[in-house]
Amino acid sequence: MITERMMQRLMYQAFVAEEIESTSIDLADWRWPWREIVLAAESRAMGFNAYSRLAEACRMVADDADTAQQWMDEIEDAASPLRHATLAEIADSLEPVTWLWESWVPRGMLTLLGAFQGTGKSYAVMDMARITLHGPVWPDGSAVTHDPATAKVVYVDAEGIPQVNNARALDLGLDTRRMYLMMAGNGEMMDFLQPKWRDRLLDLAWTVRPELIIIDSLSAITTKGTNSAEEVGGLLTWLNGVAREVNAGMVLLHHLRKPSGGQLSLPGVSIHDFRGSTHIVALARSVIGLSVVQEPGKQFSLNGPRHMEVVKTNLAAEYPPKLEIRMQRSESGVRFEYGPVATTVVEEPSAEEWLVDYLEANGPTKFRELVEAAVADGFSKATIFRARKRLGARISDSAGRQGKGNLWMLAEDDSCRTDDAGDIEDD
Repeated sequence: MITERMMQRLMYQAFVAEEIESTSIDLADWRWPWREIVLAAESRAMGFNAYSRLAEACRMVADDADTAQQWMDEIEDAASPLRHATLAEIADSLEPVTWLWESWVPRGMLTLLGAFQGTGKSYAVMDMARITLHGPVWPDGSAVTHDPATAKVVYVDAEGIPQVNNARALDLGLDTRRMYLMMAGNGEMMDFLQPKWRDRLLDLAWTVRPELIIIDSLSAITTKGTNSAEEVGGLLTWLNGVAREVNAGMVLLHHLRKPSGGQLSLPGVSIHDFRGSTHIVALARSVIGLSVVQEPGKQFSLNGPRHMEVVKTNLAAEYPPKLEIRMQRSESGVRFEYGPVATTVVEEPSAEEWLVDYLEANGPTKFRELVEAAVADGFSKATIFRARKRLGARISDSAGRQGKGNLWMLAEDDSCRTDDAGDIEDD
């Protein structure tokens, strides 16, 4: 393989500097017009020296004198090898990573926040706006490092619900005089693939200089959907550029793939749950998942607690701890309460405990069915045999150990017992 600049440099070495023989150049991978120029220069003696031959060859291949001169200029520019700077040489010019919210929302880069519909991501990010405007600490207890008294927030309401966003902002006690709502109007759909919408956001960001830009949501700011890698990639690259231009945190809301059975309570969110092209997750520097969780011993409710966690980061050395969110409503408004997620160590049951629990829950059971259930829970057939042996007389048989239709059962459950005898074995 050979690059265009490498071709130009070899031509300079052969025909201008005369450091190598032009006949030694392998033209197999060369592209137009450079291959044709070399062949033309070698075809005949067109001047008094190699340089003149090369200039004449450029004029022969080119359609006009200006193009021929441009090619000669490019060949002469390639005389010196490219100088490639090392990381050590450019390190001092690199801007350090800065944060709006440490380890969660970087400045000048895109943050993606994903959740199922109905999870409350718009409400949760509105509380992020409240903290940006009023402080004093972020949900994990880290201090707000900017001055909340002068902070501003831009909220891009692409879903067209300004009255709902206003009500939420007032419920949370936001100073709406420092919150700027960008929205469409007159039945228009916001489309950031069009220059006029990009200009509107960039003009607003440059004028306001916000600490935080919220975009609600990705599916509502493009008419081409979220599956096209080319369209999504270009859009998200542009949004990253806007965040960088004004050095703001930018949070883009997005939906997760529909879970099987419509269930909204999951153990956690992963990057594989995000709808659309993989470019969506790839181009975000920080990805946050929000999910409703079911409290132990309680029926699942959309009013229950949420878990918020960073599921991808290119910036933090470690992933921050997962947070639990509870929303409390009172006469004075709505407040989000944050705290660490309680960690509990779940001890796996022993084979003996599993066997007793299974028979208590299911009653007398055929051995084959019992083994299938045991294997599904991680216990082998041999392990179940040993567990029964250790349990001794607590486990008995309904029809003798080799009786037809024999069932394993707890000794106290003798209603199924028969007088058959035999040895314990698979039915």
